[in-house]
Amino acid sequence: MSEQRYSRNAADAPSVHAAGRLRWGVMLFAGLLVTWLALYGLQSLGFGVAAAALGTMAGLLAAPGEAYPVRLRRLPGFVLFFLRESVRGGMDVAVRALHPRRPLAPAFVEHPLRLPAGQPRTLLVGLIGLLPGSMSVEVDEARQVLLVHVLAVDGPDPVAPLERQLVRLFGLDGRA
Repeated sequence: MSEQRYSRNAADAPSVHAAGRLRWGVMLFAGLLVTWLALYGLQSLGFGVAAAALGTMAGLLAAPGEAYPVRLRRLPGFVLFFLRESVRGGMDVAVRALHPRRPLAPAFVEHPLRLPAGQPRTLLVGLIGLLPGSMSVEVDEARQVLLVHVLAVDGPDPVAPLERQLVRLFGLDGRA
């Protein structure tokens, strides 16, 4: 993959920023509330609404930069990708742990960051740790590099495919 950095059209940023953050906040609140309802049903609905509101405020404060709305029609594909990579990574870790010819060889790998700061990059850094065999260690903003700990350098690259999926999920590939 080339050294392409993904971002929005700079001319659109000032007018889109506030509306994008509001839209993202509404989506986050809805997602948190749906999660509450899935876990607890209508029990303590008032508490669930309050928890979703607090979670949304925390999310809006914690995610710096421009809001990048998720392309909802691309969400199922992203979920399937993540589940497939989780199984594949788990199998690779299991084989490495049990098979003498495929030993664990932990290492630190630098990955150039192509996603813009804010939600896409924050999600990339957070999700890497959920994929078996890898963990985000540090983001070097000055060099635009992510340091990742992997169980084996010859194992599957967890970052590049995830980054490509996030580009699609956030619509940074130029398609709606």
